[in-house]
Amino acid sequence: TQPYIEANDLRLKAAEKGIDVARGFYYPQVSLGASLSTNWSSFKTIIDPDNLTTVTRQFDFYGADGEPLPPLFYDEVFPGFVQQDYWSQLNENFGQNVNLSVTVPIFNRNSTKYSVERAKLGALNQIATNDLAKQQLKSDVQSALAEAKAARLSYFAAERAFNASDAAFQNAEKRFELGAINTLEYTSSKNTRDRASNDLIRAKYQYIFNMKVLDFYLGKELKL
Repeated sequence: TQPYIEANDLRLKAAEKGIDVARGFYYPQVSLGASLSTNWSSFKTIIDPDNLTTVTRQFDFYGADGEPLPPLFYDEVFPGFVQQDYWSQLNENFGQNVNLSVTVPIFNRNSTKYSVERAKLGALNQIATNDLAKQQLKSDVQSALAEAKAARLSYFAAERAFNASDAAFQNAEKRFELGAINTLEYTSSKNTRDRASNDLIRAKYQYIFNMKVLDFYLGKELKL
């Protein structure tokens, strides 16, 4: 139930799949691809039919005697330009591409063979890592179990010690009321009972803590 043990198992499965992936390079590979593209430029302009500029030009003619003849006039029209809008550019520049390729391995200087061997070595290393992790977990669980047993015995011992000191204090209290013992003896008995009570509380919560550690290794929800 431990997450790192489950993670190691998944890593081993991935390493084993890596061997199959490495072996896959022994076989031909078929690749299929497709792409869509378009573009836009802030410098893209088009003719504006509503913004035309007309320039009238004059050509002068002269006769053989050098006398000027009637000039010739004609109009030359210059178009105006505006920036083409964003969506129109995207639509006009839209392109599609589909490609298919087949790669047949002939000789790759044994690189595939080495890749397969490395993948196998990686799987073996992961197996060793998993075994070490499980052995460590087993050791941790055995230590936690031994500590829980020791804490249980300590708790029972502290409980008996408290019961005995409490009974002694009850007896001392009655004797003090009857004047059979002095204040020092009464205080000493009370202090002994208080120390035993503190020891019992510490032993109790140490035992609870050790049991919760075992619950953790069992995969149980931790709650008091």
